[in-house]
Amino acid sequence: MKYCVFCDRLNIEKEIIYETNNFIVIVGVGIITPGHIMIITKNHYRCYGELPKEYDEEFLEIKKKVINKVTEKFSNPFLVEMGGWGQSVKHAHIHVIPLEGKGYKINSIMDELVAPSGFEYEETNLENIRKIYKTRKGYVSIEEKGKLNVCYVNMPCNPKDIIRIGHRDFFLKKGIGIKSWKTMTEEDKKIDQINKNITKEKLK
Repeated sequence: MKYCVFCDRLNIEKEIIYETNNFIVIVGVGIITPGHIMIITKNHYRCYGELPKEYDEEFLEIKKKVINKVTEKFSNPFLVEMGGWGQSVKHAHIHVIPLEGKGYKINSIMDELVAPSGFEYEETNLENIRKIYKTRKGYVSIEEKGKLNVCYVNMPCNPKDIIRIGHRDFFLKKGIGIKSWKTMTEEDKKIDQINKNITKEKLK
């Protein structure tokens, strides 16, 4: 397997805020807003569509804890995973992002991002996501207010489609965040560090 930044424990150690036997929760690089964190599998899976069923209970517990903590310290979040599609890091990770923060308020991510994208979507569950990934090899999942939805995206991934459904592009239109964590300027990195410090201080 090629090098994976999320499998490199030493590289992400200082960013870990919660941990269970099989999952870690980290503050990533180039976060969109304070409170933006990720739930990552310790073992290398391409996406949560590959997650073995025996991990479900543990995953749901850490996910519940994360949602409660982000809601308490920031605002009710939405969760998004680019499942085997459009991932900048090809390792299972779910973004947890507050629906409200400095300079923005999202009433419904489904209404404001997913519906206008034009992609077909439906309410689902983790078991069905496994089936979708097995047959389609890619999906986007978005969870909001306890409801998990899957978007049926086109394979292979087209960069223009990421603009339609990608959460970074969605926030950029609101003047929030950056285009890519890979191309941050020095000013971007300073702002990112401030946001990361706020996130760690409030959530740890």
